[in-house]
Amino acid sequence: MKTTMHLERAGPQSASARPSIFRLGLIVSVVAAIAAVAIRALVDVPAVVILVPVVVIGFALSWHATGQAPEDREP
Repeated sequence: MKTTMHLERAGPQSASARPSIFRLGLIVSVVAAIAAVAIRALVDVPAVVILVPVVVIGFALSWHATGQAPEDREP
């Protein structure tokens, strides 16, 4: 059995999008770290309560920034 995989390569926009994606990741990480320290100082919450929203928001932002998110299309 022979399997063939076809990779779809992004156009020239992918090279210019990389710095903004790294910047987005850095911003999300710094904001999450500051929020985690502030929340832990004010309220005694488990780390998971902070971690899960950060992961979900970071994934959603990176998914949107790389153009993977489906765009709204009118029928």
